[in-house]
This record gives sequence, C-alpha cells and structure tokens, in this order.
Amino acid sequence: MFDDDDAPRNMPKPLKNLEPLSVEDLQDYIRDLQIEVQRAETELKKKKDYSANLDSFFKD
Repeated sequence: MFDDDDAPRNMPKPLKNLEPLSVEDLQDYIRDLQIEVQRAETELKKKKDYSANLDSFFKD
C-alpha cells in the first residue's frame, strides 16, 4: 500500500541541482538554508535544555 514503509528513515535526501540556478537564486537558496539551520539549532537547544532539566529533576 505505502512504498515508503520499508524505506530506512535516515536515507540522505537527493541533492538539489544547483547548476541551473542564477547568482541571485543561489543567494536566496543559501539564505533559506541558513534560516533552516538556525531554526533546527533553536529546536535542538530547546530539546537539550528540556533533557537537562529532566536530568536535574530526577537526580535530586
């Protein structure tokens, strides 16, 4: 029914073909990627902080 059910979850995504992009398009693409990295890092920090808080709560 769903072909993706058997696919490994950590398969790398295919890389975007950058060749046809203009300089402006590449700059926009880089900016979007930087925003996404920042978003992911913020979420990672929240999860680490939450985990640290739980650890300190249960160590007492």
